[in-house]
Amino acid sequence: MESKQLTEVEADGCPVRSQRRPDRTRHQGPTGAHKIMNRSEALARTLMFSSSRVPAVSVYPDSNKIGVWPGNDADDLVFRRETAVPWSHGEDEWDQAS
Repeated sequence: MESKQLTEVEADGCPVRSQRRPDRTRHQGPTGAHKIMNRSEALARTLMFSSSRVPAVSVYPDSNKIGVWPGNDADDLVFRRETAVPWSHGEDEWDQAS
């Protein structure tokens, strides 16, 4: 993982060039992942902006979790990968559909 130390009142972005459209910048997928940490004893303030919309999915590889935000608060989920079930779980006779 690439790391960058910022000095006081410094800003940084996490843009990634799109593979399909090199003229566009995007922040999606593992190559656009980012993490902000304060390794000092001093107070750190962080302000983030995003143009992303719902639905949204985030993968947290350090904690082996996935977050899903479909745009309805009641259906927002964050779960560990090992608790996932196949999409067919609980779908009676899904394999017999014509």
